[in-house]
Amino acid sequence: MNNKNILRICIVALLFLLILCECQSYKNMPVSGNLKNIELNDAQEREYQYALTEATKQKVFGNIAQAAALYNKCIEVNPQSDVAYYQLGILYMRSGNNREAIQKTLKAIYINNQNFWYYIQLATLYQIVQNRDSAIVIYEKINEIWPGNNLIKFQLAVNYAEKGRNDEAIKILNKIEEENGISERVSLFKEQIYADEGNIEGAIKEISKLLESSPDEVKYIGILAELYGAAKMDQKAMECYNRIFELEPENGLAQLSIADYYRSNGDMKKYFDKINEAFINDNIILEKKLEVMVTIVTDQKMMENNKDDIEILIKRLLSKYPDEYRTMTIYGDFLMKTNRHEEAVNQFEKVLMIDKTNYFVWEQLIFLYNNFQNYDKVNEKCLDALKLFPERPLLYMFKGNVESMRKEYDKSVMTFEAGLNLSGSNNELKVQFLSFLAEAYRNMGDNIKSDLNFQKALDLDPDNIILLNNFSYYLALREVRLKEAEKMSKRTITREPENSTYLDTYAWVLFKLSKYKKALEFIEIAVKHGGAEDPDILEHYGDILLKIGRNEEAVENWEKAIKYGGKEEELNSKIEKELH
Repeated sequence: MNNKNILRICIVALLFLLILCECQSYKNMPVSGNLKNIELNDAQEREYQYALTEATKQKVFGNIAQAAALYNKCIEVNPQSDVAYYQLGILYMRSGNNREAIQKTLKAIYINNQNFWYYIQLATLYQIVQNRDSAIVIYEKINEIWPGNNLIKFQLAVNYAEKGRNDEAIKILNKIEEENGISERVSLFKEQIYADEGNIEGAIKEISKLLESSPDEVKYIGILAELYGAAKMDQKAMECYNRIFELEPENGLAQLSIADYYRSNGDMKKYFDKINEAFINDNIILEKKLEVMVTIVTDQKMMENNKDDIEILIKRLLSKYPDEYRTMTIYGDFLMKTNRHEEAVNQFEKVLMIDKTNYFVWEQLIFLYNNFQNYDKVNEKCLDALKLFPERPLLYMFKGNVESMRKEYDKSVMTFEAGLNLSGSNNELKVQFLSFLAEAYRNMGDNIKSDLNFQKALDLDPDNIILLNNFSYYLALREVRLKEAEKMSKRTITREPENSTYLDTYAWVLFKLSKYKKALEFIEIAVKHGGAEDPDILEHYGDILLKIGRNEEAVENWEKAIKYGGKEEELNSKIEKELH
């Protein structure tokens, strides 16, 4: 029912031309092209014929390298052997070296410009490399020299349409029809051109012509139904669908097509009714049902408005195909998107018991365990997944984080380094690994390597305010490079002037620079914008107040810091020292 079949027709036509080119390489080919300027002596002629025969034999046997060497030998003996250049073009095309194939085929045409198959090969190559303009020139040339070949005309129309030259394409297709009568291939292609232009009337006319000769052809009726639906001609669309179900009551593609029609008209109840019918229809292959299901689950609007209907559909598939892991995977994804995370874990675990080859399932499961803070499971799943997918950097990131939380910093550094080496050109991923490495080295007490990794990360992402904040704060704690720290921290509050964390860092850097009044200004802004119950911010507030002689207020803020979970022993020590 889908007009994608037009593309299939065009591809089939192209493959047909390729096959014809191949066939012609074994029969009806001249031994050589225009040899007026070269005369071979008897020995050369024998050597040339032997090399040409052996080359063709090796090509038939699939020995491409030997065949190429022998065709090159033909050219060495006879530089004007168009056949050898043509055959080399075929070999290069087979191996995917289309640029060299084009050059060899052009050389063959230069030597012999009257061989139909050389032009066909060149036009085909230009189509393969998507050089439509050159393909058009060659097909026009072929049509000029050898008029009357409908396959060539059709390919010329295909290339015109690909370049948006639809009027020229239609003109050629009409000419084919005038000479040969109505055909499915031509009419369907014209319908596709009209539909792409938005000329629904023209598209309907083309399909109607086909139906005149084949009134019960369900494929044509289905296309017509979709066209009427696109044109909002609802009554005619329904007449077409009803006709299909009269002819083929269990036509699965028609069920899916009419479901899409209901969906486009906003009638979701009828949409899901028809999809349910389709899902129990054994005439529709499972792969098509899964394709529909994936489309539904990835539609955010449908997920928001039709969760219950979607779950019924998935469970219907699970009931019909109880051991189908792909359906289980879709259900796991659905459960994740509907925040039923524990159920999603169970579903993904079921999938991995049946099939372990889907990386997506491993990643989702690890992500869920990480959200549950079940780090033993995160580590276990990462180790299992890495046996199957050692090239996936995110696995190293999760594993390294678990090792860091366990204070196994030597291990985490090795893990993060391995992930970094697999990040390729993904700078975003590199920045994450470098920042984790910086944190791990800092926790190991290796400030030199920590600073180096922070700097590497900032070189890749100089405006990353999380990096700027963390790096500047750590420098302030160590009371080193404070001017740099001040500049970095100031950039964060310029970007987010009401972020209490960044304001606190900036105030603390100023504090370490002995700029106490300015530090007080920004710590008070931090308290105002969410820091009033943050123990770290309150502790810093107390430290700054103490430096400017407001001792009682300092004690008050340290006491608040204890109340909201601050480090009680350290804060009590400060309070005791100040009170006594």
